Amino acid sequence: MAPQQEAAQVLRAWNQVEFFRTYAVPDLQESPVPSVAIKAGELNEKQNFLLPWIATQLKPRLGIDTYKKTTYTLYLGLFDRAVLSHIAEKKFGFNPRSDEETAQRLDREGWSCFAKLTLDEHGTPLFETLSVSTLPWAIGQLLHQQSAEFSLTLFDADNEKLKEAMSRIQFGLPPLRTSPGKKVLDSEAIHTLVEALYQWAGLDPQDLVLPGAQSDYLFQMEFSQQPEVPDLQFSKRVFAGHSPDDEPEQDTAPLAILNSAYLRDIERAARCIERGTAGAGLMQFLGKAPERYADLYQDKALSLIAAHFHPGCTPPGRWPSDISEHLSFMQQFTVNATFKSLAEEGLISVNSPPGTGSAAVVQNVVAQNVVARAKVLAGFDDVAEGLTKEGFLNPVLTGFEMVLASAHYHTAEQLTRELSGVTSLAKCYRDLACFRPVAHQMNAPRHRNRLQPVENPDERVWSTIAAVLGTKQKREDFCDRAFQENFWKKEPPAERDPASDHLNLWQYKQRYTGLSFKTAKQQFQNALAGYEALNSSFIQYEELQQVQEENRQLQASLKAQLSGLKQTETTLRVSLAAHEENKVSLKREIETGQTQLEAIYPQQPGFFARLFNLDSNQQYQQRLQQQLDQLAELQRQLDDETQTAEIHQHEQDVNLHHQVAIEREYEAINADLVENQQVLIQIKEQLKECKLPGDDLRMTDPQVQQQAFWHNRKTNQLRSEVFITAMTLHEAWLMEALDNRQFAAQFRELENLLTGAPVTQKNLNPLALWQMLFMLTPVISLSLPAFSRMFAALPEQSLGWLMIQQAGEAEPQAAIGALMRTKRTLVIGDPLQSEPPLIAPPQLIQAQLSGDLGGQWQTWDPASWSLQKIADRVNPYGCTLNVAGQPQWIGIPLWVHRGCAEPMFSLASQFAYHDRLIPGQGENMTVRPHPVLGENRWIHTPGRCTDKQYKESVGAETLTLLRQAAAQPETVEGIYIMSPFKAIVSGVRSYLAENSDTLREALGWDQHTLDYFLRRHIGTISDFQGQSNETVILLLGCDIEKRNSAEWFTAHPNLINVALTCARHHLFVIGDATIWQDKPYVESLCQMLLKEEDSKAVAEV
Repeated sequence: MAPQQEAAQVLRAWNQVEFFRTYAVPDLQESPVPSVAIKAGELNEKQNFLLPWIATQLKPRLGIDTYKKTTYTLYLGLFDRAVLSHIAEKKFGFNPRSDEETAQRLDREGWSCFAKLTLDEHGTPLFETLSVSTLPWAIGQLLHQQSAEFSLTLFDADNEKLKEAMSRIQFGLPPLRTSPGKKVLDSEAIHTLVEALYQWAGLDPQDLVLPGAQSDYLFQMEFSQQPEVPDLQFSKRVFAGHSPDDEPEQDTAPLAILNSAYLRDIERAARCIERGTAGAGLMQFLGKAPERYADLYQDKALSLIAAHFHPGCTPPGRWPSDISEHLSFMQQFTVNATFKSLAEEGLISVNSPPGTGSAAVVQNVVAQNVVARAKVLAGFDDVAEGLTKEGFLNPVLTGFEMVLASAHYHTAEQLTRELSGVTSLAKCYRDLACFRPVAHQMNAPRHRNRLQPVENPDERVWSTIAAVLGTKQKREDFCDRAFQENFWKKEPPAERDPASDHLNLWQYKQRYTGLSFKTAKQQFQNALAGYEALNSSFIQYEELQQVQEENRQLQASLKAQLSGLKQTETTLRVSLAAHEENKVSLKREIETGQTQLEAIYPQQPGFFARLFNLDSNQQYQQRLQQQLDQLAELQRQLDDETQTAEIHQHEQDVNLHHQVAIEREYEAINADLVENQQVLIQIKEQLKECKLPGDDLRMTDPQVQQQAFWHNRKTNQLRSEVFITAMTLHEAWLMEALDNRQFAAQFRELENLLTGAPVTQKNLNPLALWQMLFMLTPVISLSLPAFSRMFAALPEQSLGWLMIQQAGEAEPQAAIGALMRTKRTLVIGDPLQSEPPLIAPPQLIQAQLSGDLGGQWQTWDPASWSLQKIADRVNPYGCTLNVAGQPQWIGIPLWVHRGCAEPMFSLASQFAYHDRLIPGQGENMTVRPHPVLGENRWIHTPGRCTDKQYKESVGAETLTLLRQAAAQPETVEGIYIMSPFKAIVSGVRSYLAENSDTLREALGWDQHTLDYFLRRHIGTISDFQGQSNETVILLLGCDIEKRNSAEWFTAHPNLINVALTCARHHLFVIGDATIWQDKPYVESLCQMLLKEEDSKAVAEV
């Protein structure tokens, strides 16, 4: 099968699973939006008296302000999320994964629904907002259709029938009494809506009822008013709970899909591959493992690494962090390799354990992309060259767009802060301002619908370099802040306090006093030339070092040649002497022989003797011939000796000539060596603090890993200035470009693009508008679900860069739409952290995948292969890591850790990374006690569990720790409470809520603040992926009957690794030590932290 066919087949197999993704209706207790669930029987009995848009007297009882405009969201056709597992078990039987793993990774708690519908303040249904879940439709196909194949074509065809039913329902709605032109959704219409949804899915209500349960709840409604977030520092902690990016938006499909943002993109990507228009990154991701480079943890990789570290490979742009802080060895290698291997298109992956600086990698990739586009801007003679005649960007300014995506929206927000916040800059650069007043307005807190001053300097921003735009609400807010809102409610003053320096873009344009494009261009060119001058000397140093080495090798070769020639000279001299001696000897013999010949001639017999004495004559003739032959032989030998001597003499002459030439060449090289060495000595003055490549380096040496080659304070300073001036050049260009009427008109259309309003100009290209926005905001951050929705209209390979963070906890299919639309992709994550959640029961996943992929299904199983793992698999850069006894190829590894102290650092390094983590330079890893709670320790909780892995003593010990910490209430904000088990999280939350009076009194909090803490600071370990805090309380619980739970948790190091790396300085573990003391990974933790008296008690057991 051709690679294109295989790739398309994988995508369609993933889509078969994606139909079964379960949408989670917001939990009534945890949702920040007021909600109420309505049972079918209640609605039958009380009818319209349960609907606040009709029975307005209900509003005060529901907490709805009657003086405020309120909209309603209905979740129609509620059913238990556990229904799918029951159906899968009944249909497919055996679960290929452990029950405990399935229980913890597959979210089966709470409600799902058929559809979601918004009502306006009058109760009029806005059917254009209707979105439907594919899950009940897919269940209907699975249960009642002959074929278990699912397709969007069939789904959309059934959607058309549903739309017709909706139209009939809409037509039959009763009119609104106060406004006859409007219609209102009443109780009868709600029943009809839900019935229509069941018919659309081909289901009977009993199909979605668990055995022994009743189908009680018909729908859930929520109100648009939201509670105010308490003004506490710790409330800024973002939680991996219900995400607004998970909400669907209306797209070009007949009906929006509620439960999956990926279905349409996966199908579109499959068609794209079949047409042959897919980009290299997408094809690489779906391909086979390539031929790999050298293992980046082995010394043999040093030559590969050194080549990537050549000064000519160093990007001129650097994020302006402290110039004394260098990127680590593998951080800089990642940046260099990214720009080398993704020069045109492709995919590369990075393995980034917590605290190893993936944010710094992203910052430097961003910086270089800004500089690369600034080089293009600097090539223009005037601003107009950057625009087309229609007022769009010149195509040479495109391809630099950067999208920062992650599995969860909270990660996108965090990364945006790490780019735009002033604390991301070195203190010496915090006066840097690029659209700063606009950036302040974009990021200022809002209270009672009014933007607020930013009093804390550390909470301010320095530029519009990044923005979070993942939801429609965020895009509307961005447009209000960036383009319309007037913080001052009047003409802004010329002089503004830094805390209140808020302007929208047009106000800033009117008051812009920054550099002109011409001046900014010159400033950038000067900064770039300054760095290039220094870097050229580094390149010269590297080249001279190579020349010196080559010359030394050549000298050694010449010396060996000269030695050989000398030996040959001696041999030839001896040989010539021997030949001369032989010639003299032969000449004497010839003279003697000649004399003897002359003596023979007289002995010739006379005529008659020759005639009659034949014997005598014959003897004479024999002696004569013998003498002649002897003389001829001697002459021949003399001729040979003479000829050989002449040859050897010629060889000797050539030899001596070569010796002279080699001696001259040797001296010339020696002179070059001396001259080059003088130049190297001069350049080396500029290389102070630089670490240079060498043959004596070892990859396992911490000093090698802590700092990259060819970087020092001066290079950091100059590269930072290149980036700073590049940002200034962008600002100057955009300010002058907005003087162009056509460009300004197109730019104003951005508001319509972002808010979904109709554009005022015909035939506007959405891509062209997005490209213009990236000039103001080079980086857009969002979640992967939001990417597919927000950029739905963009064609393949239309965006320049995609950077995916925390890819280890994302399903591989989540990235398909993003990979399809971008040319270059950098995937960052850690496969040894939390795994992706299961989107469907394992036996259903296996059945759907194996049907399309046969025996290869496990290679593409999203339950086993995260986005990160697949990206690593197809990345030629990486290394082999031993994980739970099995070799695993991971992407470019970052090893230098700056996250947590001992013992968490060493334990995480040992458990997950084969002791490869290295503390950062200057990091204080010393164990230190908590200011109130004291030393890290294990709190032993024997006894039986009351709810799965939970026992009341776990809740009681957690309460005790919090009450103790309340002696310094600010320390409580620095505590995360986590468990691998959902039952423990639920149990502890309930226990603390039951004892809320005690906690509130100890902490001095109101109930609202305590509720917020219970929601945001207590969760499963996976909820805290990518987060860190001063203290972690790890709740393990369990008893003898729950050994299987403990064995699941310790089967792999992933979850314990997350828990350890979340704790920056302090760790407290609560659990039954008798259960955990012999379990992998936790055994070491138990021995280290268990108190002596508890150790004795455990030993006795």
